[in-house]
Amino acid sequence: MVSFADLNLSVNSQVKEIDFNGQKIEVKSYLPVTAKAGIINLAVRGSLSEGTVSSVLVDAYFHIFIVEYYTDIQFNTDDAEDILLNYDKIISNGLLDKILDAIPEEEYDYLLNSLKDFERQVVAYSQSYAGANSNTEELFKVLSQFAQAQKSN
Repeated sequence: MVSFADLNLSVNSQVKEIDFNGQKIEVKSYLPVTAKAGIINLAVRGSLSEGTVSSVLVDAYFHIFIVEYYTDIQFNTDDAEDILLNYDKIISNGLLDKILDAIPEEEYDYLLNSLKDFERQVVAYSQSYAGANSNTEELFKVLSQFAQAQKSN
């Protein structure tokens, strides 16, 4: 029998560097699962309103959090309106495409598929009797705090 410790495994910490408008940006190739869960929770939470999820907003929040978690780009505010404006800027200037090109396809696909699954689950739950009689916003507040704590690790 082989001991797990003897396998000498480590988490992928590979970073690619891209150039955008004369600036060097570091893009991670892999995020730990807790950070991935944070991106998904924050994206769905930001787009949830009265039990429905706005597909436009979930896409915007999902991608702006990918930029925030996978790169060394620093945003100056947590204000939702500024987050969406920042999303518009990264989309309209081609920055998101360059970042996504630097993330391995299987990493992005896994994250996107997980987001879609979670989005369906949240909508189904919020439309159920149990969801209609619970405080979904409070649940997401706790999930959001957990995700932010994982990001700083």
